[in-house]
Amino acid sequence: MADRYPDADSLLNDARASTGLDDFGPGDFRAGLEVLLASFERDTDLNEAAREVIALSSSDDPTARHLARELGAQSFFRKPVDAAALLDSIEWVMQGDGRSTQN
Repeated sequence: MADRYPDADSLLNDARASTGLDDFGPGDFRAGLEVLLASFERDTDLNEAAREVIALSSSDDPTARHLARELGAQSFFRKPVDAAALLDSIEWVMQGDGRSTQN
């Protein structure tokens, strides 16, 4: 992941090109995005199961979902999260079931 998107600007530029959107709001998400991208770079020695991503967001807009998919999210949940659905998703991801869930 980190090789494909070395920084937040690259990921956001791809999202702009893919969605045609250019307003990502006030930008308060950016610090968290940079932490996530840095963790992909730092944790590249993790096994495949540990690299799986389940996205949680307070936003349910197409841009948030696109960014999550581009980062490799297997599942996307909007807060508040249904606990049972989240636990099911974690189980599917850890088993390598390949299912993708949207909640």
